[in-house]
Amino acid sequence: MERVLRGLQWQTCLLYLDDIIVYGNSFDKAVNRLSEVLTRLREAGLKLSAKKCHLFRTQVTYLGHIVSQDGISPDPRKIESVTEWPTPSSVKHVRSFVGLCSYYRRFIRGFAEICSPLHKLTEKDKKFAWTEECERAFRTLKRSLTTAPVLGYPDETGLFILDTDACDVGIGGVLSQRLEGSSEETVVAYFSKTLSKSERRYCVTRKELLAVVSSVKHFHHYLYGRKFLIRTDHGALRWLTNFRNPEGQVARWLEVLLTYDFDIRHRPGKQHGNADALSRRPCGDCKHCERAEAKEAEQDDDYRIVGCNLEKVYISPFPGVDGDPKLVVENSASTRQRSDLETAPPEVQSVKKAEQAPEDTPEEGANLDSGGRGQKPAWFHRWSDVELREMQIADKDIGPILLWKEVQDSRPDWAQITAGSPTLKNYWNQWDRLDLKEGVLYRRFESSDGMSVLLQLVAPRRIQEEILYSTHNHRLSGHLMTKKTIERIRDTFYWSGYRRHVEKWCRSCDVCAARKGPTRS
Repeated sequence: MERVLRGLQWQTCLLYLDDIIVYGNSFDKAVNRLSEVLTRLREAGLKLSAKKCHLFRTQVTYLGHIVSQDGISPDPRKIESVTEWPTPSSVKHVRSFVGLCSYYRRFIRGFAEICSPLHKLTEKDKKFAWTEECERAFRTLKRSLTTAPVLGYPDETGLFILDTDACDVGIGGVLSQRLEGSSEETVVAYFSKTLSKSERRYCVTRKELLAVVSSVKHFHHYLYGRKFLIRTDHGALRWLTNFRNPEGQVARWLEVLLTYDFDIRHRPGKQHGNADALSRRPCGDCKHCERAEAKEAEQDDDYRIVGCNLEKVYISPFPGVDGDPKLVVENSASTRQRSDLETAPPEVQSVKKAEQAPEDTPEEGANLDSGGRGQKPAWFHRWSDVELREMQIADKDIGPILLWKEVQDSRPDWAQITAGSPTLKNYWNQWDRLDLKEGVLYRRFESSDGMSVLLQLVAPRRIQEEILYSTHNHRLSGHLMTKKTIERIRDTFYWSGYRRHVEKWCRSCDVCAARKGPTRS
């Protein structure tokens, strides 16, 4: 059937096995599209059952859903089987019930949290015991399905709004849309997910970030390639796009988000009822995240993690000199020297409030860190600006962005890059952070406190391996480990996926492997 209707699916009709639905926003368009589909079927020698055909309806039942001009809702006949479901008496019955309800989970806000007691019954080696909590979840699911809302259709002209939240047992998101000229928001879909045992031990900040990343990935087909708004009731996530030198899991999450174009806004919990399912508590006792981040917290020169609470820190290049208008960092070391060969930051001992004179405010685009950060390594000057520009223009992903930057200030339309590679789309999403200097494309990299602004050369493919070799393998580079190599490259260069490239490069380094010694069996 897919071969017969090739080219028409998603354009004039929808197809699932032998179920076909032809749609149109006017009678004439519906007739023309129906004619196209019938012609294809006739040419293939296929026949339709007249009893099963329903023509020119404003409301149809399709794949267990009622589809109408108002939106999509569950089929009441399917819901009856849920409401009449007897109390489960075994793990098998629980799985069957939850599986049926999961088909309509997009209509139920907080589905994963509601189902949590039932999911626990299906865990391995868990003794089956139907408790009051299970009964309450069972009844709540039935009630939620019978009162499920009608979900609206997405509109290409409207602004998508993604509300995310996390609780102790699950995460969730609500995708809604506000049409131009209207203040009313229409819900498009709900998303929820039960947290694994390890994820339940995350601190609140990490859970909330997981909720953002998971929700964005779930609604990828709605959000990719368009501007949208993320709303969260967790204030720390306002600094999401400014996290400095993230590592490990957080770095991977932020790399995923970099491919999307969004603004993030904090919304107090009282106004966040559509996604909020969480009673807040301090996360100072989160040992899981403490262990995961302890090492990088001691070395990080922009953030300190204390009981999983992120604090923005600006470290002055000289001991005793106040840096940030709001924060002062007292270094335990008597001197702090930063160079291309000595990049290890000192231990941060304490953080306290402070004032600073207005004249210390940085200028836009300046490389502010003294003592080496932002300064180009000596070998950088092997390339002239003319050579760098030529290599960037020749790069299939960087070249189009550079040439667009020269002729226009606004980001090109999505249609102009939709056929491009993921790398090109990544640069397109970062349009506002890219600048031209002497005809060469650079990326602005700012710390969250605004006191450090670096210009990173957007490195074309032709010189990426040379950068990796000079930064890690050269006899003056010292074969530093992955984290330090990433820091060195980040202070001067940028390209899409450079962290993954550094990790792979360091893993394949024979000198580093020999230094580690043989693994013990």
